[in-house]
Amino acid sequence: MRHERNIVKYTGKRDFDMSEVKLLVLDLDGTLLNEKKQISERNREVLLKAMNEKGLRVAIGSGRDYDYARKVSEPLELDSHKGFLICNNGQKVFDCETQIMNEIRSITHTGGRIAMSYAELNSLEIRGSIGTVKYFHNCHEGTAKNGEEDLGYNPDTGFFDTDQDFDKIVVFTSEKYTLDDDHRVVEELRGLLGEHDDVTLVAPHVIDLVAKGVDKTSGIEWIAEHYGIEKDEILVMGDGENDLPAALKYPFSAMANSMDSVLKAASRVTLSNEEDGVAYEVERSVLKTAE
Repeated sequence: MRHERNIVKYTGKRDFDMSEVKLLVLDLDGTLLNEKKQISERNREVLLKAMNEKGLRVAIGSGRDYDYARKVSEPLELDSHKGFLICNNGQKVFDCETQIMNEIRSITHTGGRIAMSYAELNSLEIRGSIGTVKYFHNCHEGTAKNGEEDLGYNPDTGFFDTDQDFDKIVVFTSEKYTLDDDHRVVEELRGLLGEHDDVTLVAPHVIDLVAKGVDKTSGIEWIAEHYGIEKDEILVMGDGENDLPAALKYPFSAMANSMDSVLKAASRVTLSNEEDGVAYEVERSVLKTAE
């Protein structure tokens, strides 16, 4: 069968057997979204079925900001299904039922300046946002995400020299960089940031700054505490290294297209994002209609 061929089971960590999943936390890029940055019809149908029939609550758990997460998750109708948006790698949690944004912590303005200086010195692209104000710097040919002004980012005019804390900062490395190069950048930035902030590799060439002590589990913990959800009632799915804290703490299903470090940390592995891996995992863990 196709599922048996594509799903890899790792013996380094015990697989989970969940009697009831109350909260499903889904990464966006490389997980819920396909390469067209869309939720497939099958993923949508299966998730809606689980929310309607099983009372499943779905949380988007992404490094993306609120505006993006809100837009791409519209097909799931999270407002009417008591869903959540965990944004900016756990720095913010939006309760779709109450329409209240809960701020956990922001990136310091000092961290923003440090990242800006590092990007300038190494000719890397950097993007930052404070609320709806978004800027990029050093966007030139050769960077991985060249020219995405349509996302609302404007050329930097001193934006990073501010006394305000940041909602989001992303550094993009060159497409010529290897994964080892990306990890070197992560460690160099981490050393420079010190006690101010931290940094995580989201995907090849994509490095997010995060508030110190904050990751996606911060948002998950907020939801669990406020809504009385136990740890073994939470299932998390993802593919990038910013998902590793969740993979080490909760039942975790990695996409077949995940980074190697995530595959090794996962409880189990589902199909890739191009094969509707989210739908398959929901069918076997929530709806109990697949093996």
